[in-house]
Amino acid sequence: MGLFGFLTNAATILSLSKNSSISTPRIRQDIASKATLIASPDTLIAGHAIGHGLSPVTGNTRVFSHTEGLKLENWVES
Repeated sequence: MGLFGFLTNAATILSLSKNSSISTPRIRQDIASKATLIASPDTLIAGHAIGHGLSPVTGNTRVFSHTEGLKLENWVES
């Protein structure tokens, strides 16, 4: 089994929850009010993470730095 097989067997797939559906538009509104740009997929990632009470792991913390309530983990800088 390669790395991809290992990761797919170890991963838990989370469905979009009601909390995620509520969090995502709020994040879009908040970021728009700050005149900051963030791509729709990144907004969905942030809303999904907040909705499930999770911390995304990313090396690109700049994109998510304006998202209130989102706790990030950066394994690149650790």
